[in-house]
Amino acid sequence: MTFRFICFCISFFLIFSACDNTQKPPAIVEKTPSENQQKNNTLKKNSKDLKGEFEFSGVIMSSGLSSADIQHLNLKNTPKFQLLNNKENEFYFLNSPSEKIESYWGKCVYIQGTKDSITTPSKINFPNYSLLNPTHFSMNQNCDYCGNEPRKKLIKKIEKSYGKDFPTKTLKGKIERNKRPSFDISYDYRIKLSIPEINENDPRGDGFETHSYVIIPANNTMRLQFEKIINSSKEISLEGFLVGGYAESLVLHVIDIRE
Repeated sequence: MTFRFICFCISFFLIFSACDNTQKPPAIVEKTPSENQQKNNTLKKNSKDLKGEFEFSGVIMSSGLSSADIQHLNLKNTPKFQLLNNKENEFYFLNSPSEKIESYWGKCVYIQGTKDSITTPSKINFPNYSLLNPTHFSMNQNCDYCGNEPRKKLIKKIEKSYGKDFPTKTLKGKIERNKRPSFDISYDYRIKLSIPEINENDPRGDGFETHSYVIIPANNTMRLQFEKIINSSKEISLEGFLVGGYAESLVLHVIDIRE
């Protein structure tokens, strides 16, 4: 068993401990129209307008659906985004033109709309998924996408998996949102390096030049910092643990941001 394969396996274990929802189906707080009317005034619609619709809350991220997934789901359109949360056990693909949703990418939102069930030959591949048909979007300041565990907890898990002497790595560049490689692999951010580098531990082999790395925030507070940095287009430095990830990649579990 090679060192690279061991790092890859351990990285999947670490995914559970960081701000990453891979294989931990996040879900949406679903409210009936009457509850929506009573508990918030974000959507300025009366009960007649809300008839037959629900309100959903969460963070919008890329869907990660491949062409094979679309065919398997038997969908007429290709959802580019999905709605995620950290409370229940459901997923929602957003059945709406991507240009309508893209400005909300990475944002906490309320979505008003209807949902349809998804029927597939094998429900195992897409557990707890529904198709959400949005009719209205509004901002939500309070949703928790991935929990807020202290960074110290992530560091302890890294040390337990790799040893206390496992070094950190600092990367300099600009943070960007990242399209997921799969619907359930939460690689939602990356850093585009100021200067490309060649990493001797690259799972692809030696001599490959790397222009960007997937980055995983330690918690939701850090994820919100990522979003602010993206909006400012600032160049920053990130410190974290660079380990093997999905599909022969290297992933940085971030523990510190230096602006």
